[in-house]
Amino acid sequence: LMAANIKEHVEELRQKQRIESALSEQKVNNLKMKTALRESDLLALQSQVNPHFIFNTLSTIMPLCIQNPQKAYEVLNDFSDYLRGRLYAGEMQEPVLLSRETDLIEAYLSIEKVRFPNTIQYQINNAYASSILMLPLLMEPIVENCVKHGVRENHVLHISIDLVEDDDYLYCSIKDDGKGMLPEQLLDVKQGTTSAKRSIGIDNVRKRLLLYYHEKLYISSTLDKGTTVSFKIPVHSPFLKGENYHESENQNRFN
Repeated sequence: LMAANIKEHVEELRQKQRIESALSEQKVNNLKMKTALRESDLLALQSQVNPHFIFNTLSTIMPLCIQNPQKAYEVLNDFSDYLRGRLYAGEMQEPVLLSRETDLIEAYLSIEKVRFPNTIQYQINNAYASSILMLPLLMEPIVENCVKHGVRENHVLHISIDLVEDDDYLYCSIKDDGKGMLPEQLLDVKQGTTSAKRSIGIDNVRKRLLLYYHEKLYISSTLDKGTTVSFKIPVHSPFLKGENYHESENQNRFN
């Protein structure tokens, strides 16, 4: 009987040890996840406003003030919207209305169309509920990449942004007919290797999609034909839908 009791006690101790070990491992994994989220958000914040873009935009506005004051006013208004949108994204873990992201994209592209006359055309095709939320700066960095790396000589760059809500997901596709990439360049971008300097913004989007939504970023590209970047996010989560989201609570941060 004593031997049986001892054996039972030993087994209880072993079971307790296994539970404690599992809990400890879970704590470590949670800590790693939190660290990864912080790093991803910090990287996104670091690239929040490109100083070169600010300088180039101001350099575009200055001569317009004399040559075409009305146009200068319009570009300055777009620039103001762009900066507000970027600063509004300061809380990288706080979702915003999807329309905020598309407004930011339109402000950016409107400025670039003035900087590069007759070089950029775009369209945004919306088919989603107005209450959908998403984390900020998931699409806009991709659009910036289209302009930065898609423009080619003697060619009008066309950018198409398609947003479709279907089957409990929001599907996002950003396509351009720009320079495109060689297979080895595309592989670098997909893998996020250090040689792919052009993919810093894309890499941040990829990490945040995986960490927050457990979704992948898909990229296809053909040299001299263009690039398509797409992803999906679930829409039936309190974190992503607008039922419990009050725009008025956040409006003051945007104004």
